[in-house]
Amino acid sequence: MRNVILPKLLMASSTISEKTLQSFRAFLQEKNFAIHDERKIDYGHQFKIANGDDVVTVNFYTTGKVLVQGKACDLKNEIESWVGGTSPAPQATGAARIGMDESGKGDYFGSLVAAAVYVDAATEPKLIRLGARDSKTLTESRIMELENDIKIVCPHAVIEFNPERYNALFDEMRNMNKVLAHGHATALEKVLDQVSCGLAILDQFGDEKYVKNALLQKGKQLKLEQRPKAESDVAVAAASILARAGFVRSIETLSKLVALDLPKGASDPSIDSIRQAIIKQHGQAMLSKVAKLHFNI
Repeated sequence: MRNVILPKLLMASSTISEKTLQSFRAFLQEKNFAIHDERKIDYGHQFKIANGDDVVTVNFYTTGKVLVQGKACDLKNEIESWVGGTSPAPQATGAARIGMDESGKGDYFGSLVAAAVYVDAATEPKLIRLGARDSKTLTESRIMELENDIKIVCPHAVIEFNPERYNALFDEMRNMNKVLAHGHATALEKVLDQVSCGLAILDQFGDEKYVKNALLQKGKQLKLEQRPKAESDVAVAAASILARAGFVRSIETLSKLVALDLPKGASDPSIDSIRQAIIKQHGQAMLSKVAKLHFNI
């Protein structure tokens, strides 16, 4: 799944820009990809695209987000590359800061992964030259390539709550944002053990008090900025790549554990049948090892 922000020049405030849709249709025509279905949806516009047996759903939302759904295939990779190409590369600011992001919070299967990356005036140009940008605009193969480069260049921390650990934390905290804040605060704490920094930036996922309270509980104080579309900052973009790589790896590992191809996201029509197959083949206890049980599936 890819969830991408298009530049404002391609958007309208309350509708999807026709220029965006025409550009996408032209891309599909050029690639000889068939539009199986096209319709308006709540707060957006949806395409179902087919190429042989491969089918991918693409939702354009009025917020500027683009959601690409479907099993990994050449068709999906091509569409993700087109969507990613519409997003501008992060710009340098020269400021020392820690970027934070997560992956897996909207996925029924797989871990919740939080990452933090320290960037300063020396490492920022290196990340930009590497092509670090919001992981939602990159293919999975490119994410895995960039992961090691980022880890070499920047002080970092990656915190993974596998589904079993996530479910235990959710039972304790009864709130996904609190679990997520705990992950962010833990990753941030580990980076602060490596470097001294007074600024942290992350995407605005909920009430900022969750992260601030989690930091205070750990005895850490610094300026915390929660921004909409924070992935436009290369530090947050780098963190998004590390988090996504960790999540993708968790899906691969857990798929092998149950000998089933676990889908990403929470709306894939195969999720319920796979859930039932896991219970039938391995028992209810196995489901808690591969899935976030609070999802209403």
